[in-house]
Amino acid sequence: MKVKLIGLLCVVFALALLGCSEDTLANADDAEAAALATVGSGTVSSSERVVDEGHRVWAVMVTMPNGAELEVILFAGNGELFEIKDTVGPFDYALSPLPGMSTYAEALARALDANPGTVEAWEVKLSVDDDRYFYEFYVRDDGGQLYEIKHWADDGSLLEFQAVDEID
Repeated sequence: MKVKLIGLLCVVFALALLGCSEDTLANADDAEAAALATVGSGTVSSSERVVDEGHRVWAVMVTMPNGAELEVILFAGNGELFEIKDTVGPFDYALSPLPGMSTYAEALARALDANPGTVEAWEVKLSVDDDRYFYEFYVRDDGGQLYEIKHWADDGSLLEFQAVDEID
């Protein structure tokens, strides 16, 4: 009798732990609503639950009012932002994806101050190791050279500035 009771308690405890690990973004509707709240407006064109860099995430494609296609990637577990990126443009939209940190417009201005030119892609992403977000822009100058420009989203300090051959 004692063994059965202990076994039953173990099962109940295991089920309770499983219930605690339920994802905040449990389904596509939750992920799509969270993605739209993050970027402020737009229309969802697709959503998919995937593993990205070892993390369970939702990748949600959002068409912005200007026609740009943003990929908004959110952690499934807590619903927080992992990454937003755009590799097609147009790159003229108002975004404030990180409360209390640089807006997209501020980050873009920093990147273009560092290297005037034409934006070809950008992203804002969580550096999991540093527990900080950074913006990354790919800007082609008038001479045709592509530059990768990264800076922290919280204080705007430059993280990386280098000439590159392609967008990675």
